[in-house]
Amino acid sequence: MKQGKKVTVLGAGKSGIAAANLLHQNGMQVFLSEKGKQHFEIDPVIKSEFCGHSEKIYDCDFAVISPGIPINLPLVQKFTCPVYSEIEIASWFIDFPMIGITGSNGKTTTTAILAEMLKSSGFHAIACGNIGKPLSEIAQKTPHPNSVAVVELSSFQLETIDKFHPAVAAVLNLSPDHLDRYDSFDDYCKTKIKIAKNLDVAEPFVVNGDDPVLLKHSENFTNRVFFSLSGNQEFRYEDGVFFLRGKPLIETKNLQISGLHNYANILAAMTIVHAFGADVKTCLNGLRNFGGIPHRLEKISIPSEIQVYNDSKATNSDSVSWALRSFDQPIILLMGGIAKEKTYSHLQNLVNDKVKRIIAFGQDREKIATEFGYKIPTQITETLHKAIELAVFHAENSDIILLSPGCASFDEFSNFEERGDFFKQKIREIFHA
Repeated sequence: MKQGKKVTVLGAGKSGIAAANLLHQNGMQVFLSEKGKQHFEIDPVIKSEFCGHSEKIYDCDFAVISPGIPINLPLVQKFTCPVYSEIEIASWFIDFPMIGITGSNGKTTTTAILAEMLKSSGFHAIACGNIGKPLSEIAQKTPHPNSVAVVELSSFQLETIDKFHPAVAAVLNLSPDHLDRYDSFDDYCKTKIKIAKNLDVAEPFVVNGDDPVLLKHSENFTNRVFFSLSGNQEFRYEDGVFFLRGKPLIETKNLQISGLHNYANILAAMTIVHAFGADVKTCLNGLRNFGGIPHRLEKISIPSEIQVYNDSKATNSDSVSWALRSFDQPIILLMGGIAKEKTYSHLQNLVNDKVKRIIAFGQDREKIATEFGYKIPTQITETLHKAIELAVFHAENSDIILLSPGCASFDEFSNFEERGDFFKQKIREIFHA
């Protein structure tokens, strides 16, 4: 990449600022443009504008856009030069291995598990991308020996990659998500599969053998390596035990996380570790010590026989499905926000079997109540705060109170983290925890 190139960076969030800093440090002329107010510090030598995009943004050799900016916006379509994601440009400056992980669900947990496993085996593994620090921030630092970037990737970040080339790529699953951004589910799936487009034939593409949609969309890749909860792959899970080539590897009673969704994530991580060339047996301490991630079936400690779980990261129906299947006790389900899907009807049988009451909140509460209310006792309320109060009022000993919204959070909160933190705070206040 030649010095002196003129670059426009659209979006001054964490990834945008990291990209601007990286490009500036490598001799580029950077112009940073943000439609909103300034929220993060930037290097004063980097030219910038806030509270709107001027025509200056088009005076560049290439552009870097925030993952939150759709590429079909007229603003973006007007560029006559290449438009890249922050992930793409960061990869130009990284000379140590990257492992790329995407999927509709489980990618954050799998990324975190994988990083911890590799660390316990002596690698300097960094979880980054859509989790933790932007990849551009990692690229600015001098790598340690045995460095490896474990990169979580959203579909938004994959839309504008070009040369991004991981040593191992993985797609965990494909289910309807972000359909407000894509023309169809098929378009969304094709975007996810881009993670593997630059792999050589000998470089592993790890895919979920239990996902028929994923199998169809990846069928042209001859380098697929499969993980599966149901199949007899190299790594297998059965009755509380993980096996490697038929020999017991580790028991779930020795782990801090549970649930079939997490066991699928662990199988994925084991398969990726092996595909990367590391010894899975030397990585098991990292797996034993992994305690889960915030906002994904996170148990809230309270002085009560009622159990409360924060699953705010569940922003689509597939995530809700995994959450419901994780419990045998009666569930009071808090569900709501901005729906990403046209219907939740495919959850009906599972809800009927697992849920004793639904509290529907937020913008699309009526939609949720209409779909489930004719079979399950359902209440609607405008805010999550009121939904929490109703759930606690109806909960009895041994019940599960589960926030698993199945919707985006932007009607009431800035992101799912803020929603989850609010939920935890109010629960602790009510139970004096």
